Amino acid sequence: MPLEKPYLDVPGTTIFDAEQSRLGYHLNQFC
Repeated sequence: MPLEKPYLDVPGTTIFDAEQSRLGYHLNQFC
C-alpha cells in the first residue's frame, strides 16, 4: 500500500481504487 495517497482526505467518501479492487476480488468471486 502506498503511504501517500492525495485523495484519502475526502470527507465521507470511500475511494474505490486499484487497491480496493484487489481486496474485494476474492469476495466478488462468490457472486
